[in-house]
Amino acid sequence: MDKESKQYTNNIINKVLNELWYITNTAEAPESADEDVIENYDDFNSSLDEACQSLEEARDSLDYL
Repeated sequence: MDKESKQYTNNIINKVLNELWYITNTAEAPESADEDVIENYDDFNSSLDEACQSLEEARDSLDYL
């Protein structure tokens, strides 16, 4: 992969990461929500955290391509 392609891919990954981090940091269940709703929000945020971790690993591996 050439240097420009790596940088382009890195920029896309960083953009997606920033958007996912924003969602993760702002998605909260209302205080009056039922326990099931709160659990769904927690599961959603956990899934987003895992997605972010995977994207970070992909971004970090660009140097090896």
